[in-house]
Amino acid sequence: MRAIGDLGMPDRVVRVLRRNGIHTVEGLTDCDRLDLWKLRGVGAKGVKIITEAMERHGLALRGTR
Repeated sequence: MRAIGDLGMPDRVVRVLRRNGIHTVEGLTDCDRLDLWKLRGVGAKGVKIITEAMERHGLALRGTR
């Protein structure tokens, strides 16, 4: 399992995801945009950063493949 820190996102975004229980890339790919919006501390900019980082690694959120 790959850690979410491996995606090259800013530390703040990684901390927010971990605080909300998402620690792996696999856990992140199980989320959709709505799931991200529901996380405390994630807004429009955070969703954009996450989706762009995933795209750079050939990954996508659930429902956007």
